Amino acid sequence: VGLRERFSYYMSTACYLHILVINMIYFTATSITIARFYCLKFSHSEDKIMQYSKKLEALASVDALTGLFNRRHMNKHLEELERDYFNASQPFSIVIGDIDFFKKINDTYGHDAGDYVLTEISKLFLRFMKGKGEVARWGGEEFLFSFEGDNADFVFVELHNLRTLIKSHEFKYKDTLIQVTVTFGLEEYDSGIGLENTITRADAKLYTGKVEGR
Repeated sequence: VGLRERFSYYMSTACYLHILVINMIYFTATSITIARFYCLKFSHSEDKIMQYSKKLEALASVDALTGLFNRRHMNKHLEELERDYFNASQPFSIVIGDIDFFKKINDTYGHDAGDYVLTEISKLFLRFMKGKGEVARWGGEEFLFSFEGDNADFVFVELHNLRTLIKSHEFKYKDTLIQVTVTFGLEEYDSGIGLENTITRADAKLYTGKVEGR
């Protein structure tokens, strides 16, 4: 084979290898770009799913009318408080409150007025409970409070302050003032009877308060 033919052969081989390397680099770069694109897209989708799940969880924990936590959330929270009690002897008290003569409010002023009272008093409860614990709509016109880190003697004074606050608050619906009072039942958590019975006792004291004149 002549020198010219050899040179031509080597040049063809070199060009082929050069093109092959370029193609490999291009293919690798393209593959990395595509993989990165789908990875980012998947990561973005995953973040969206997590955010959506958190929103759904939050919605499932909140009462739609009042914006307070609902019974489902409060039950979970009370279970956590019970665990803290056993692990760190952290006391807490449970209070159940019920709006007095709520049916009469609905019958006299209409259900929209009743909803107004529920939402307005819920705002008051939230402000009052800041730094003290949590409050939830337990059902209907009934609310459950968890006073955390405090015994029943201290919470009794707090409830007196709350009743005074409610009494002095102006509940005004369509230029009509509505008189609102609340009866409370208080029970300090006792590990000897458990969480369910502590709630039952608070509820029984609420009933006694209603019978004895609210």
